[in-house]
Amino acid sequence: MAFYLRKSFRAGPIRINLSKSGLGVSAGVKGLRVGTGPKGSYLHAGRKGVYFRKSLAGNQSRTASYNSVDTLSTNYSDEIFIDTGVTYPSNIRKTEVDIEPVPQFPPAHKAQTYLYILGFFILFFALQGSSLPFTIIGGILSLAAIFLSIENFKLRKGERVTLELIAEFKNSLNNSGNVSSVVNSKRLYKLNPQFVRIFNYQIMLAVVRKYIDKLDINTKNRILKLKDYIQMSDETFRSVKVRTFKQVFDEYMEDHLLEEDEERILSNFATNLDLSDSDIQEELRSIEIMSQIRKEMNSELSPIPTDIKLQKSEDCFYSAEARILKKKILKTQTIQGTKLKHVGYIIEKEGTVYLTNKRILMVSEGTSTIKLEKVFDVTAIPEANIVELVVDGRKTPIIFTLHGAMALATKIEKTIEAFITRGCP
Repeated sequence: MAFYLRKSFRAGPIRINLSKSGLGVSAGVKGLRVGTGPKGSYLHAGRKGVYFRKSLAGNQSRTASYNSVDTLSTNYSDEIFIDTGVTYPSNIRKTEVDIEPVPQFPPAHKAQTYLYILGFFILFFALQGSSLPFTIIGGILSLAAIFLSIENFKLRKGERVTLELIAEFKNSLNNSGNVSSVVNSKRLYKLNPQFVRIFNYQIMLAVVRKYIDKLDINTKNRILKLKDYIQMSDETFRSVKVRTFKQVFDEYMEDHLLEEDEERILSNFATNLDLSDSDIQEELRSIEIMSQIRKEMNSELSPIPTDIKLQKSEDCFYSAEARILKKKILKTQTIQGTKLKHVGYIIEKEGTVYLTNKRILMVSEGTSTIKLEKVFDVTAIPEANIVELVVDGRKTPIIFTLHGAMALATKIEKTIEAFITRGCP
């Protein structure tokens, strides 16, 4: 029997997956990933429920125990995965809140080119016919075009200077330089108020982001002092705080796990900068859920009460509402000679999953049982709340979806480790 929960380690854009079935390495950005592993190289791309996966090389040979196993992507080289909405929703949710938008640079005046062309033709035909009214109209249009050209030049110059000042401020901030010299720069005071507002917003974002993990009463007072000095309104400051919190929240939740220090930083930030609960209500609820999942993952195995009949010397360690899913080909199509299969999940069973020291049970209209010694591999996919069990003797994995996918996968890992250590159920 082979087993292990796949674990991911990050090094920048590189992700290393470890499992008993082998070592996998992948790299990429959000929405696109190229990787290689025991089953060959692949490209995986997609966002928001629609995914595409293509094998880049033939599958490598497998061990005898693995010959009968077909994971989610080994039957075909090209497939598009469609979210059919049957998996449990993500534990991570974000509050829809009305905050002041990030100030943007004003767009250039686009009418100047048309005014130049129109003025030229009117002047040309007016001079040909010696028409004074048309000559005056053409002249006015040409002057208007010249005026807009000058305004566009001022706008682009103001944008360039503002970006330079923001870059100087961030550089001084990150290198413990003199940020006050940038804030008090004469170049800043020559800009129009719209550019100054953009500068103020961006430097406040930079300061709050810089000190988010070092917030104490002294740091808070320095941030508030800067807010008063640049005369930032309370509503604009609220926008900065909420936007920064949500940005950091997204970064921490990218791997669908929340470490203890990350939870502490977010909680400390919300408290010290007086964020309103109504602005981050869903995030706070997500933090609470993820904190509970982390505690479950880190906790030791301990028996829990259950209403199902257990065998002799059998203890139950986990139970939750769950579904067993089945992958189904929804449709096929051929594009430029390449056959694509659109696949998605359908619900096969819905009920309660139980984990004991001997087996995994799915109690629905009947009871399905998976013996622990038959489990070959366990993969947790937290973004979809999915646990895949590769079971010896089956051609396809058993796919569970439940709110506590990571907790279940971790407890399966611990249970089988204990099973192996004891050498018996």
